[in-house]
Amino acid sequence: MKRMKLIAATLTFCLLMTACGNSKTDTAGKDTADTPEAAAETSEPDTGGSKDGLSLAYITHTVTNQYWDFVVKGFEAQCKEEGVEFITFDSNSDAGTQLTQVEDCISMGVDAVLLSPLDDESAASMIQMLKEAGIPIFIVDIGSKEDVNCITISDNYGAGRMLGEDAFERHGEDLKPVVISTPPGVAITEERKNGYTDFFDENGITYDTLTLKMNYDRADVLKLAEDSITAFQDMNAVFTPNDDAAMGVIEALKNAGVTNVDVYGFDATDEGITAIEQGTLTATIAQQPYMFGTETVKEALKCLRGETYSEQLDMPCVLVDKDNVAEYSN
Repeated sequence: MKRMKLIAATLTFCLLMTACGNSKTDTAGKDTADTPEAAAETSEPDTGGSKDGLSLAYITHTVTNQYWDFVVKGFEAQCKEEGVEFITFDSNSDAGTQLTQVEDCISMGVDAVLLSPLDDESAASMIQMLKEAGIPIFIVDIGSKEDVNCITISDNYGAGRMLGEDAFERHGEDLKPVVISTPPGVAITEERKNGYTDFFDENGITYDTLTLKMNYDRADVLKLAEDSITAFQDMNAVFTPNDDAAMGVIEALKNAGVTNVDVYGFDATDEGITAIEQGTLTATIAQQPYMFGTETVKEALKCLRGETYSEQLDMPCVLVDKDNVAEYSN
């Protein structure tokens, strides 16, 4: 059925048969009290100590976005279960801060870094630094053109196509979409956008594009939508890079008194699910952020322990709308 299209029902493991590269294993003397303020948000190392002297660091976008907070929770829970030391860095969506946090990881001597870079350009610099330090790199839900040990990723392109198909099924040839586009270099949101815009092009659907100049959070999207509200008055569907951005569009439409516009998000956050229940958000894409954290930790530890590990983990995506929202409301 269309509402339950599943991009990948199970994790796809592309086995990497080589062992992990040289990495530092001396974790003595680590203390998060020494972490610079740039870390912003850290988690104390597991008080039980590491079973085999290993330590992992995760540099995330921001813990203020529920999606990334779920990834962090999965990372930390799996580290605790495995008995390894861990530290979480919150970059507050700042590429410069992430670069500093990578330097911190190197100076602390962590054994592996899980990284969710903000864009391709900053990713290249950080990955190069970690490689030179001999620290294995595990990219979490962003994708990268660089060669790393493992990437955990969703089929963002396929999920974007699902959203485009859903809008087309609702409106047919009368579909008139507006696409909220992120600045160039944000790989996952570009893939989502390409998914629905390729579908539009293939089906002769004309669309308008509004491009964000800065971040793609609610405040930036709200301002962009308010400044361009006339564009929405002639359209009947708006596609946004994530649920937080979708909330900004919904607020702008409400303030302007614009109705009968379908709004599409991505990530299936609690707020997004509630908006679907209330009828203000048409659909979103459910990923598996908690599993992003847990499964990537498992692969990192296989690597560090000299076991066969995966070079790519593909996570499932599901379209969520009013027909199946009850399954995600909790």
